[in-house]
Amino acid sequence: THREIVLDAVNSCSNIFVEKPISRSYDEAKEINHAASKYNANIMVGMNHRFRPDSLLMKSLITSGEIGELFYVKSSWVKRQSTREKWALKKEEAGGGVLMDLGVVLLDLTLWFLNYPEVTSVTTQHYSNTTKEVEDSSISLLRCDNSISFTMEVSWSLRNDNEKISLSAFGKNGNASLNPLQAFKKIEDDYIDYSPLSYGSDKNIIRKSYENEIKHFIGAVKGLHPFISTSKEAELRMKIIDAMYKSANQYSEIKL
Repeated sequence: THREIVLDAVNSCSNIFVEKPISRSYDEAKEINHAASKYNANIMVGMNHRFRPDSLLMKSLITSGEIGELFYVKSSWVKRQSTREKWALKKEEAGGGVLMDLGVVLLDLTLWFLNYPEVTSVTTQHYSNTTKEVEDSSISLLRCDNSISFTMEVSWSLRNDNEKISLSAFGKNGNASLNPLQAFKKIEDDYIDYSPLSYGSDKNIIRKSYENEIKHFIGAVKGLHPFISTSKEAELRMKIIDAMYKSANQYSEIKL
């Protein structure tokens, strides 16, 4: 229902917060972003994992160049369905399955860590072992124009005792990863561990991510800083998601 609600809102509201994913499809995302431009509205999409304290620390490590130029990121998130509502398993209403639920989060985090390289091709395989209309498992390889590649694995049906996001970024001089937050820098022929000693409990990290996200939105509304996670970024993200579904349906690589 995001599309119709947002399109109604832009007529009378200049600052809008919408939860992820922004829409069910790339076409809907384009329509929303076009409306934002037409009515000069700021639309921020809820991507709370960007605002986790450990994600922010990892982003700063990458941006500072401590682990060198990145060339590969691998990510995985295996957990139970986020909701048991019947609409979540209907293609027409949800837009898709686990890729729309969990994959969009990993895609956003990876593109953010990599500073938005151009994705040139995607190869995706979907499985529906416990579902009918939508996928319950999704595995992807994405290639970028700067020779960076990244993989994504998301599932509702694979068994996993640890439901936390797993993400590792590999640079020419080291690597960093989430859950737990760790960082290693290559010094000559050895790796030095310079992981933060403490960054909070898992429960606190998730709570803080939502608090930080809303504080950022309010600050942006007040003009204290620019909006991030915008509808423009979401449109690009949905373009990639759309290509991933095409790849899975056609059993082939899709070039963007």
